[in-house]
Amino acid sequence: MSDVPETLTLSAADGMTLHGTWHACPEARGSVVVAAAMAVPERLYTPLAHYLASNGYACLTFDYRGIGRSVQTPQDAELGFYAWGEQDIGAAVREARRRVPDRPCVLLGHSAGAQLAGMSDARDAIDALVLVATGSAHWRHWPFPSRYALAAVWYLVLPLVGRLTDHIPGRLLGSSQGVPSPIAREWARCARERRYIRGRHRRASDAGYEDFGPHSLVWSISDDRYAPEAATRALLRLYPRLSPQWRRITPADAGRARFGHFGWFRDYAQPYWRATVDWLDETLTTSR
Repeated sequence: MSDVPETLTLSAADGMTLHGTWHACPEARGSVVVAAAMAVPERLYTPLAHYLASNGYACLTFDYRGIGRSVQTPQDAELGFYAWGEQDIGAAVREARRRVPDRPCVLLGHSAGAQLAGMSDARDAIDALVLVATGSAHWRHWPFPSRYALAAVWYLVLPLVGRLTDHIPGRLLGSSQGVPSPIAREWARCARERRYIRGRHRRASDAGYEDFGPHSLVWSISDDRYAPEAATRALLRLYPRLSPQWRRITPADAGRARFGHFGWFRDYAQPYWRATVDWLDETLTTSR
């Protein structure tokens, strides 16, 4: 089956217009919303979205505010890291629910997308959460000596560069895409805290983490320098009601010399996509 992608716009609660792509699936068993990593445009997730739509799950990918095609920000709209979680993810989830009513809705979060899920204003509409290559960004969760290089990014590089320019270059974030400085600076403030996004800069939406407990599956990558295992486990402690299944991938498992932070979204990761679809089928069918 071959899906025909449909470009669409989403409206966040504060009036921000986001741009996304809908991959329809006739007689879908559910829908999947892909919440992207930091500074990653939605096009990275196109192969996965096509696969899901060809295997029973309609899929919505989108660009957060300030990223990719969603770069035009109204003057009165918030431009910040928390807004991605509080508003942008919810706008996408509600659209997926509208298009595939009466079927489960899954949030698949890559890195930052999984971190922010608990604060979404549509979290009650999420039936399952798949967390891929994610973890707390607090520097103490990294091994020596890389933790100190990361601390320098959070305490020095992003605050300084963010004051000198309106846009942080992608090379400072490990991405091909840069981000507006207000987003990067807010992210850095969070990452300096032991409890990360639930630290002293937390907002009212923080309460969502306490009652957010959908079915969950974690994919952890052994050579992921952006999300070491200790960081992943630290993030899960911020979700007290999650009891996820844990699956860990090594490059050898995948027949690759390297797999890393983005490998799960490449075509060669299709066995893991198949395993995820199987998990969704089993978990969501059982829970009905």
